[in-house]
Amino acid sequence: MHLPPIPFRKMHGAGNDFIVIRDDASVFPDRDAPAIARLCTPHTGIACDGLILIRPPTTPAADFRMVFVNPDGTPAGMCGNGARCAALFAREEGLAPAHMHIETPAGLHAADILPDAQVRITFPPTVNPAPTLVPLSPVPAQATLPPQAWFLDTGVPHAVIPVPLSDLPHLDLPRLGSWVRHHPAFAPAGTNADFIARPAAPSDPIPIRTYERGVEAETLACGTGITAAALVAMHLGWTPSPATLATPTGYRLRVTASPLTLTGPATTLYTATLDPTPFFAP
Repeated sequence: MHLPPIPFRKMHGAGNDFIVIRDDASVFPDRDAPAIARLCTPHTGIACDGLILIRPPTTPAADFRMVFVNPDGTPAGMCGNGARCAALFAREEGLAPAHMHIETPAGLHAADILPDAQVRITFPPTVNPAPTLVPLSPVPAQATLPPQAWFLDTGVPHAVIPVPLSDLPHLDLPRLGSWVRHHPAFAPAGTNADFIARPAAPSDPIPIRTYERGVEAETLACGTGITAAALVAMHLGWTPSPATLATPTGYRLRVTASPLTLTGPATTLYTATLDPTPFFAP
């Protein structure tokens, strides 16, 4: 397939960065996993945590449809920070009003463009997960992890693991995150792995680190992971709703339980035009 030059935006939501493309004709080859992986790779591609395509909706209840592809080329049903970036993109492109609805494989999500570059996503009522404990034994050697994780699905699966506050910054996330992500308890699809700690003071935000499935590495933020972690923290009695969580780079995002919402910053880093030739076969 010959593709012409493609305008795109590089955007990020709380450090979670994406390539965002307006695909009005729904012709972008989003199922070409090797090409997507080449496109999203650092150094020789446009380094990012995922590719977002903005397409016409298939339901009249939505303003647009969001297609999300992980940087390894695998599709994902939902991306919380990606949806917030998609909402800002659609608003600025004139595709949607300030209060809009986004069609995703994980259901119809409402979105609101708020003051101060904040974007709120409201999850559909069908996404109302209750945390369940899943055994993780045996824990890897020299790992100070509990023998179980809290598992829930906020559009994509998440295993949330509480650890001591002093341990969280020093966790070997490439090793431990990958171990949880591929644990037999979550087979065959695997899971994202979120590590949280109870803050020293109740008024402090809950710190979180996430190892993302499909990225296969730690990311600077994960919206569905922050949502899942907030629900676990509420379940454990650490915080009422709304809960505030802090990413490793200091961004703060807010989660409410009823309705289930995620609010945080989104911004455009730059706009450019992509020559698809190095990535997609003719």
